[in-house]
Amino acid sequence: MPREFVVTAPYSIKFREYEEAPLKPDEVRVRAIVSGIKHGTEMSLYSGATPFVDQVFDPELRMFLAGEGKSLYPAGSVRGWWAR
Repeated sequence: MPREFVVTAPYSIKFREYEEAPLKPDEVRVRAIVSGIKHGTEMSLYSGATPFVDQVFDPELRMFLAGEGKSLYPAGSVRGWWAR
């Protein structure tokens, strides 16, 4: 089962396992050899400096909305940080 890095709180990263969705006919799956935290959005999420910590991303509207008491952590949607 694949694993991913999950930012659980500022300065706290853990591994967790996740299920991969079956591929559609027009999709491919690639395996990264190495990956890391980039200096922009991901680093600000890791350090707790992101302005979106109390907002949630609406994929349909493609924008951040007020989180109404929700927290960005754990931030497990960063699929670039995974390992087998």
